[in-house]
Amino acid sequence: MTTAAIEAVRAELQAAAGDLRYMSEADHPFDAVAYPAATADALTPERVAALVGSTAAEVEEVPLDSFFAGMIEDADPADPVSQALVPRFRALRDALRQRMPDVRVFRLGKVDMDCYILGTLPGGGIAGLHTKALET
Repeated sequence: MTTAAIEAVRAELQAAAGDLRYMSEADHPFDAVAYPAATADALTPERVAALVGSTAAEVEEVPLDSFFAGMIEDADPADPVSQALVPRFRALRDALRQRMPDVRVFRLGKVDMDCYILGTLPGGGIAGLHTKALET
C-alpha cells in the first residue's frame, strides 16, 4: 500500500473517531496512527511495543469488544450523555473492524497506559488509533 493510501486510511480512522474520548479516570482523545513499513507479524505485544517505541514493562492484548465495553455495553443507563455516545462508539468499533478485519488492542504500561488499536491493511502496513487510559 502506498504512503498516500495509508495516510488516507489514517485520515478515515481519525474522522471515525472524531471528538470521541476514551473514558477512564481521565478521558483522552483518539489519534490515528500509521506504520507503512510494518507487517502483520508486528501485531504481537512485544513487537507492538517496539513498533511504537514504548519501554513499558507491561504489555497486554485485550479483545476489541472488551476495550469498548465501558462505552457501549456498560454505559451508565442513568447518564444521558453516556447513552448518547453509545451509537458513536459502536460505529467507531464497527468501522475499525470493517477497515481492518484483524484489528487488535494493545495496552502498554500500568496505571497510565498507552492504548493502541491496530490492524493490517490489505495492501500492506499497519494503521489504527492511539489513546491513553488512566486506571489507578
